Amino acid sequence: MTGPTNPKRADRWEDQVPILDAAAGVPDPVALATWHMAMSTLVAGELPHEILALWVFPSRGGVVLLGPEALAQGQPAVPEPRPHLTQDQLFELEEIFRRAKYGSVIAVPVRTPAADVGLMLLAAFQPGRFGAAEALSLHWIARRLALSMEGLAGLLASVGQQAAIEPAPTPEQLPHALSRAAVEAPTAADLVRRLSGLLHALVPYDRLEIVAAVNGMNAVTALGSGPARRRWNAAGSTWADVVRFLETERDRAGAPAVLVIEDWVKESDDLAWPGAPAGHPGRIGSAIAVKLTLGGDRVGWLIAAHSAQNVFRPADEDVIELAARLIAPRVTSFRLEAELHMLEGRLQALAAPSLPVLRAAETMAGTAHLGEALHRIGTEVQELVPHRRIRYLLTIGEDRVVELGADSIRPLADLPTVLLTDSPARAVLDGERDWLLTRVGESDALIVALRVADRITGAMVIEAESFNAPRVAAGSALQFAAVVAPHLELIRRAAAVRSQPPVPFTQSAHRP
Repeated sequence: MTGPTNPKRADRWEDQVPILDAAAGVPDPVALATWHMAMSTLVAGELPHEILALWVFPSRGGVVLLGPEALAQGQPAVPEPRPHLTQDQLFELEEIFRRAKYGSVIAVPVRTPAADVGLMLLAAFQPGRFGAAEALSLHWIARRLALSMEGLAGLLASVGQQAAIEPAPTPEQLPHALSRAAVEAPTAADLVRRLSGLLHALVPYDRLEIVAAVNGMNAVTALGSGPARRRWNAAGSTWADVVRFLETERDRAGAPAVLVIEDWVKESDDLAWPGAPAGHPGRIGSAIAVKLTLGGDRVGWLIAAHSAQNVFRPADEDVIELAARLIAPRVTSFRLEAELHMLEGRLQALAAPSLPVLRAAETMAGTAHLGEALHRIGTEVQELVPHRRIRYLLTIGEDRVVELGADSIRPLADLPTVLLTDSPARAVLDGERDWLLTRVGESDALIVALRVADRITGAMVIEAESFNAPRVAAGSALQFAAVVAPHLELIRRAAAVRSQPPVPFTQSAHRP
């Protein structure tokens, strides 16, 4: 098989490669399985294989397996594009299958100029099966699928991130399917994906999320926000905002079992869906939500939203309530895991400081010029957390943030400010998270809190091409932040004092 390199066969392949009709909506599982089987049969005619695996990358992040269904149980760790997959990532995925006793493996991306929207992998038991000609043919098939896979990637961004698109259960099958998903989901993000895959055919929603309460309701975390999705900014709204709104509405409505918001824009002052990526602004028309409880303890919320108003029916309320009851125990376990990670992060920050951190403390104490001190701090940070640059965000008043860098040492009043709601560090500045990994321009940004007297006064932003071990890097960054925070707090307070209007001189204000 030579695909486009052979003109006589190119026309035949042009006619035979089955194309997904993404314009018609997300295919149901039967149609998807049929399409995958047709693709596998077509390729097997000239490229005999045991597995033709296909994944799509939803535009909001994540990885969705299109087929074969057998890979869903022990699905390998598939890399995600940034925005394209590297050849090293493809080689690593191929090596995973070779270790599984496949003698020949080849993986190619389904690529558009903007980003990779999917991934194809061919595996056979016989060694030496795939050569240069076979690789060219598979690349050509991937190019033929790019347009329809791009459409499917956009559609999957709105219906949720399923680990695999699962057959929709009947109402009678739903309790068993939900219980099985809760038991089998290995991670919190997988639970959200599987739950979305089971419910999206029964309830008319565009977005679904499980928000777990951490440390009571003082902080919340979205379970569906896996490593990729958390890279999207949630600057305009946070999950803490959404939970506060839902708590208020539920109390106002008399604590119903299921809370239905028919006109979200009007009632919430147009609160957006947090973490919506570019091209998906996260506008909500209506929502349905259930508070998750276990033994009287508040666990979190199950939230489904639709872009249209007033779309949810009483039958939808029954389905969402059933799902909430069955997944609450599993969400509790993930909640405890999230609390453990938060404690680990704080313990790392309190652990015995390393030599670079001690040198940083000495630098801050012995260097008169703040700009020079911050430059030296950056050198010490570089030893433990390789990076491109460091910025510091300081809160000014209750709703604004100013950015300070080693090269921008000026009075804070002379520096531009941004609204707290527009800052990518908002989740950290609000105390929702101790640290955050997000995407800023062309760099990864590791954001950690600046704390003084257990009060968050700002954030330290470390930018790099990528962070190999974000949790370890965050632990080190928190140690440096603890050293820098008191010194930056003096500058922040001085700016606040200077910004206050002078107090008029009166006799009562100048008593002996």
